Amino acid sequence: MRRLATCARIDAEVTVLGTSINQETSGGSKGRIIYLAIVGSLILLSILGFSDIILFSIYSILTILWFIAFILYSVSVFVIARSKTYYRADISLKDDPPKVTIMLPLHKEQEESISKTLESIKNQTYPKELMEVLLVLEPDDEQTKQALKRIINRYKNDIQMKIVYSDGKKKIKGHALNVALSQASGEIIGVYDADDEFPPTQIEEVVKIFKSDPKCGAIGTKVYRYRKSPIGSLLNLEMVVWYDMYVPIFYKISKVALLSGEGLFLRRDVLERIGGYPEKLCEDFSLSIKLKELGLSAKLLESYVVELAPKTLKSLLKQRLRWIRGDLEALGDLLKSRVSIKDKVLITFLFFMPVLLTVGPIIAIFELIRRQVEALVGRNIFIMLDSLLSNPIYQYLSTLSLFFTFIYIVIVFFVTSRNEKWKFLRKYVVLLPLYWILLSPVLLYAPLLSPNVWYKTIRR
Repeated sequence: MRRLATCARIDAEVTVLGTSINQETSGGSKGRIIYLAIVGSLILLSILGFSDIILFSIYSILTILWFIAFILYSVSVFVIARSKTYYRADISLKDDPPKVTIMLPLHKEQEESISKTLESIKNQTYPKELMEVLLVLEPDDEQTKQALKRIINRYKNDIQMKIVYSDGKKKIKGHALNVALSQASGEIIGVYDADDEFPPTQIEEVVKIFKSDPKCGAIGTKVYRYRKSPIGSLLNLEMVVWYDMYVPIFYKISKVALLSGEGLFLRRDVLERIGGYPEKLCEDFSLSIKLKELGLSAKLLESYVVELAPKTLKSLLKQRLRWIRGDLEALGDLLKSRVSIKDKVLITFLFFMPVLLTVGPIIAIFELIRRQVEALVGRNIFIMLDSLLSNPIYQYLSTLSLFFTFIYIVIVFFVTSRNEKWKFLRKYVVLLPLYWILLSPVLLYAPLLSPNVWYKTIRR
């Protein structure tokens, strides 16, 4: 009966999909109009002669917020981040282990990418008869269909697999997962992407946590993205900073587990209670907020998923654009949720902390370049910024930015040095500020992106 009710609920969701898309499109258009109005107003005020006040105000506010974020971050790294954030459960699974459904959403994938994930699933220590894999793809995705034809026989004796087609009405990961959910038979639902590699005990460790803690509704893990290139190594370093330094801070302060879309597991009944996967660009962060709103518990597994990093800089920028636009959408949902005002303010500040932490390094890099260039040419080359640059407060704050940026780099260097497997990334630490400058234009464009546009991450 519960299965029938679930199918009926999902059918109902598909029926009203057109209305949902219209509402989301309307909401996205409203947000873009507000964003453009703010930018237009600032440009107009600058033309009318208020550019000095605007620049100095923006600079001062961002710098002060950066100092607050930096101090909180630095203290937390050595205090909060050392406490337990990632978990394992030391129990036996002999008594009635649950069935697990792994959903693998695919979109224009290559054979090698799909095989890599299936190989990790094949090597799992969890009983094969208690696992099923749903390969979820769009009905018009001929590339993935052809790839599956070539590899499906290779794994049919080792993995219970079934191909499930989305309805093609909304090409977003969350929607495809919701369509496939009606055909899932597991008590626990997991999600991986193509090009994922993970330890052979991962699914077993996930089930152990669920069995040991009946109140735990969702489990996530670390996701490291890697490629043997300078940009790929910088992205890998950024992920190390994120999962080993930032996620523990966010989790301990806000009690919100920042879940990733890969290596993501939920109890089926919890997934049904929250209405399925959020059909958003960043369904993982939206899911974290939804669990917080409903007072549901989530934990982070002491394990990892290794995923191939984007192939090109263009693909990396598109991936980051999708992340930021999706995170802004989730933040909007948070502000409209039933979460307490205190938690809304706290989560919002923590949400923007990674962005704020890039402000200081960007100012520091600008100052270093400006001082060197002006020393060479012997005059001020930034005439339009003269009133800002000559302000004593700016000079004082920019000097502090240089100092604290150095401290931040030392902290990151220290963290990467603690773990033997990340020591090779130390040589890239000093390049992080330049990497953030390279990605910073995405922040300005992201609010203009439609919430219904999915930018595919090209990895091969």
